Amino acid sequence: MARWTVWAVLGMAIASVEIVQPRASHAASVTEVARIAKNITVLIEGKGSHGSGILLKRSGNTYTILTAHHVVEKPGEYAVKTADGQRHTIKPNSIRPLPGVDLATLEIETNREYALATLGNSTEAIEGMTVFVAGFPSQNASVLGGIYQFTEGRLTANASRPIQDGYALVYSNATLPGMSGGPVLDENGRLIGVHGSGDVASTLIQEGSKTNSVFVKRGFNLGIPINTYVSLATPPSLPRTGGSPAIATANTPPSLPMKPADYFLAAEARFQKKDFAGAAEAYTQAIALNPNYAEAYLGRAVAQFFALVPNQDFTQLGEELGVKHLSRLTQGNPILKDAFPPNPPTPLLETFSRNVAQRPGTLQQDIAKAIALNPSYAEAYGVSSFLNLLLGNFGNAVADIDRSLAISPNNSDLQVIRSLALFLSGDFRQSIPAFDQLIAANPNSTDYHLLRGVAAFLMGDYALSRPSWEALARLTPNDPMPFAVRGVTYLLEENPRASLPDLRQAAELYRRQGNRESYEELMSVIREIERL
Repeated sequence: MARWTVWAVLGMAIASVEIVQPRASHAASVTEVARIAKNITVLIEGKGSHGSGILLKRSGNTYTILTAHHVVEKPGEYAVKTADGQRHTIKPNSIRPLPGVDLATLEIETNREYALATLGNSTEAIEGMTVFVAGFPSQNASVLGGIYQFTEGRLTANASRPIQDGYALVYSNATLPGMSGGPVLDENGRLIGVHGSGDVASTLIQEGSKTNSVFVKRGFNLGIPINTYVSLATPPSLPRTGGSPAIATANTPPSLPMKPADYFLAAEARFQKKDFAGAAEAYTQAIALNPNYAEAYLGRAVAQFFALVPNQDFTQLGEELGVKHLSRLTQGNPILKDAFPPNPPTPLLETFSRNVAQRPGTLQQDIAKAIALNPSYAEAYGVSSFLNLLLGNFGNAVADIDRSLAISPNNSDLQVIRSLALFLSGDFRQSIPAFDQLIAANPNSTDYHLLRGVAAFLMGDYALSRPSWEALARLTPNDPMPFAVRGVTYLLEENPRASLPDLRQAAELYRRQGNRESYEELMSVIREIERL
């Protein structure tokens, strides 16, 4: 059994930063915007490709759909699924990429009536306004794979100088792979952008990760302004509202002075290239122009965070954290101490701690400033908790997570970190209900069952630990460990006869695996019990 996948999840969660701002009143109800979004958003599927699109215009029985070019750039056939569940084959040779940007249009033929997007004016979108993103996550991105998603967030930046492929909008909405090409809507349900790129930090973490079980987000998602499309489309006869746009495209010359949002977007471009020092400097320039830019402070903190982790190997960092403290917690237990040898090597964790110590206060100061500017900044508390967790400050980590969860109670990533922080702090009694909550949502997670079982075992409550070993025996029937440990719990309760079925099963599994030493040890115990 791969025991410590959860520590990889922990490592991935280090960069979990959703960037949000205080809520404002909506120009239209969220329900109305949700209705609009669902009617205009389509699923686009091809061989090895999955994305979303927007019903943009109609001519006779031909509908034009706007999407991100990378959704349909692979050769092959594509199909579109509309809100009524109908599937439509894309017209041959109708995919048309737009020059210099990550946008493309395609066409379907149908006599059915579908709603069309109403174009807004993306230059009028201001930082802090509510925006909505819709789309269809891919099957391997989430348990909600293929199911339409509609999410609310805040516009973090609307840059006048787009970066590569025309990206100029940054927003905090929770997105997943597969939602690329979906609409970014304003408070009135008008189309102001095309979603194209999820969180860069999530991508960088996954590149070196051993698990795809979680997609972790900072909340810096990228979109292309709709005005960029309008400037490139021919003919430009599209339904729209609002004034005439002052259009900035990917080819716009840098004649305008840089504004905070431009530096913020430049920071994201550098972050994507793993130039974390350059990203931090760009965030600093954004802060110089707008000292109240809470997102920039948190962005700078995360950039520094990444710079301090060698090779951005968050998976290994999380695993070393788990091994180190599991060894510490189990050394006093005669049953479990051999499972976790003392003083395990943790070179990456030691390097990270040393790097933080050499830059005292810099990360913490930026996080604290973001919270001071926005006391309801749940994600800033989350980042603080991750830092405290890695540094072994488990009590502070739990306190930070509790503050974050009080503001954002449905953040499953933070719930994972909270359960681990409680466990690693030695507060096993509090960690068990936290693990129970995670197991209820993820009943097949071997990691959560394992940690819950270890917590109860270390408490000396062997009966409480048994459901965990029973679940592991069911989920991993060829692993002798859960059978052996469940058998041991009966021995510790001085009920040796009850232990025999589990010990015999564990011994047989060791024999099948060719582990002669463990097999003989267990058989010796079994024979001794049988003589009682």
